[in-house]
Amino acid sequence: MTARPSAEHTGGPAAGLAAFLVVGLPAGAWVDRWLKRRTMITADLARMAAMAAVPLLWWAGDLQIWHLYMISAVVGVATVFFDVSYQSFVPLLVAPGKVGEANSKLEVTAQLARIG
Repeated sequence: MTARPSAEHTGGPAAGLAAFLVVGLPAGAWVDRWLKRRTMITADLARMAAMAAVPLLWWAGDLQIWHLYMISAVVGVATVFFDVSYQSFVPLLVAPGKVGEANSKLEVTAQLARIG
C-alpha cells in the first residue's frame, strides 16, 4: 500500500476546485449583470440535478468514474456562481453601515455549518 491517494480518489474534488480557478473571475463579472436571486436559485437547481444524476445512473447500472468527474465539475461551476451571487446579495439586503456586520454573521454561520 502507498500513502499517496490515487487519481480516482482525488479527481472528483479536483474537478470541483478547478471550477473556482477557471470560472471564478468571469463569474464575478457576469453575476454583477444578472439578478442575484435568480442566479442563486438556478445554481441550486443545477447542483440538485447534477447530484440527482448519481443515484439515477447507479440505479440504471451505468455509473462510471467519468460521470462523477463531470458531476463534480458541474457542481463546482454552479457553486462558483452561487457563492459570487450570495456574497454580492448582502449589500442589497442591509443598510450600508451594517454590511460588515452582516458579512461577519453570515461567515460565522457558514463556518459553523461546515463543522456540524
